Amino acid sequence: MKFTFGQNHATAVHGFGLASRFYFGKPLTELAPEQFALLIGVVKGPGYHDPRRFPERAQRRRDLVLRLMFEQHLLDRSAFEQAINQPMKLVPRGQYLNASFPAYMDAVKRELRQLALDPKLMHSGIKVFTYLDPMAQTQAERTVSQLLPEMNKELEAAMLVVDYQEAAIQALVGGKTAGYAGFNRALQARRPIGSLIKPPIYLEALAQRGRFTLGTLLDDSPISLRNNNQDWQPQNFDKQFRGPVSLMRALADSRNLPTVRLGLQLGMPKVQDALRRLGLERRVNLFPAALLGAVDLSPYEVTQLYQTIANNGVHQQLATVQAVTDQHGAVVYQRASPKTLRYPAADVYLLQYAMIESTLTGTAQSLARTWPQPTFAGKTGTSSDYRDSWFAGFDQDTLVTVWLGRDDNKNTGLTGGTGALRVFADYFRQRGKHNLIRYMPEQVEWQRFSTNSGLPVPEYCPNSWLLPAHKATMLQLSACD
Repeated sequence: MKFTFGQNHATAVHGFGLASRFYFGKPLTELAPEQFALLIGVVKGPGYHDPRRFPERAQRRRDLVLRLMFEQHLLDRSAFEQAINQPMKLVPRGQYLNASFPAYMDAVKRELRQLALDPKLMHSGIKVFTYLDPMAQTQAERTVSQLLPEMNKELEAAMLVVDYQEAAIQALVGGKTAGYAGFNRALQARRPIGSLIKPPIYLEALAQRGRFTLGTLLDDSPISLRNNNQDWQPQNFDKQFRGPVSLMRALADSRNLPTVRLGLQLGMPKVQDALRRLGLERRVNLFPAALLGAVDLSPYEVTQLYQTIANNGVHQQLATVQAVTDQHGAVVYQRASPKTLRYPAADVYLLQYAMIESTLTGTAQSLARTWPQPTFAGKTGTSSDYRDSWFAGFDQDTLVTVWLGRDDNKNTGLTGGTGALRVFADYFRQRGKHNLIRYMPEQVEWQRFSTNSGLPVPEYCPNSWLLPAHKATMLQLSACD
């Protein structure tokens, strides 16, 4: 049930979270006891106890709530006396609710142009209903503006917050300066995505049942390739080689050399197909270096790929616009973009298992210091020479993509883990999270894999570990090593 707390002109203010922004300009988690008490007091009669129109009446109601909180031992005497002596401090009406959010509106305008509505209608006073979440937008902007100066004053940023089950864009940041209607990096900046390319590659491998499993061993040793009459010798980030590594650890630890070998085994057309199936609408030219992220995508395009991954293989076109009505209230557009299954849920479950592991013990393990239990699935990304810092990750409801870099394309000194991941973590720390819960599909079961051969083995075998796997691939077990 959502309570009503008043009116922002013609718009009702519903829920404690929005009311906190409406009256105090900050999230619910930052309120003092007297501010909580005022909101509780307003619920009984939003008009009668309106603190802007009837401040004395509202304060009496607030003080009554504070006394009840003291009597019920929710506040000790010291906290009660301090709270009841505080004056009411309200932000100007609609300071947050009426913010223009130009980067988000830029996306709305772009989408409206793509809808190709009647030009006469566009100039006759239409109403556009969007998926904008003012609290998510405000927090995303605040996180970016607060953290970037600490990292590098020359940094720029882009960020998207999406309800991935509905492919609904709730917040969009186009640069570090909130409220600036300039170059929208979330939509327009195409940058090398680094290791964010890896989940599509690994998903395509896991989709080839009987050929690859999470336990399959990949070769982490030096490799040299001839490309455009030049020798290409990719390196791991730590410049170390581990020899045989499991497919799961190769992704969770973002190992480059096993990924290159895996991509070459699949073939570049398969990698191209993976990007297309996940939602990339334009064709990009892929060559071996693209297997490590030498492919330029916008944060919006990256978010579209990861929407399909987060949504268990179900793709839907990202949207900001929910509906449009004419000046008389008649609906002239209602979003009805289809949801299509691009990868079976069983394949995506295996990929997400490795992406969750990345947030616990892999390249994004700093998240585990704040949230020790499985909370997110995600992937860090760093382009060559530290020019771009990326992170894309999701909890049970929300997908967030973050890009950090410089407009002059110079070195930032940041990896995906030391830059974009910090922004991601701070956003969820302020907004709250919903632990990621994934139920194992019927087509998947637990299976032991040899750590020496990577093959499925019986339960009693030593030197083995338990991983999820497709049932159909487990018909024949190997002998213990």
